Amino acid sequence: MKAKILVSFKESVLDPQGQTVMNALHTMGYRQIVDVRQGKVFDVELKDVHSSREAEKILKEIADKVLANPIIEKFVIQPETPKGETGGRRPAKRAKTAKTAKKSRTVKKPRRTPKADKTKTAKTSKRGRP
Repeated sequence: MKAKILVSFKESVLDPQGQTVMNALHTMGYRQIVDVRQGKVFDVELKDVHSSREAEKILKEIADKVLANPIIEKFVIQPETPKGETGGRRPAKRAKTAKTAKKSRTVKKPRRTPKADKTKTAKTSKRGRP
């Protein structure tokens, strides 16, 4: 079995290399870029693994103990399936096109807020006296 383990900084951790890349992209005219995060990719191949659960357990343990620093980094495990197989999962749904997205939109009615209490209150001066 093969898998990719993606390791990157947690959102709360400053990523100076990502910031440097983003600044360079802005200098080059790519103003659409909002954020860049730097990370690492590990391609791992396992043998003599009898189930996907066992493989996932091993990969999670490896990533947590060796590949990532759990204090400042997060990781994602992406199992790879051979071409033509779905690994017991259904294929991903296709993204909606702009044409089909317009049809599925629903118009939300504005929420009604309760009316303000119309009882008169005594006006107070700046000193807090009526």
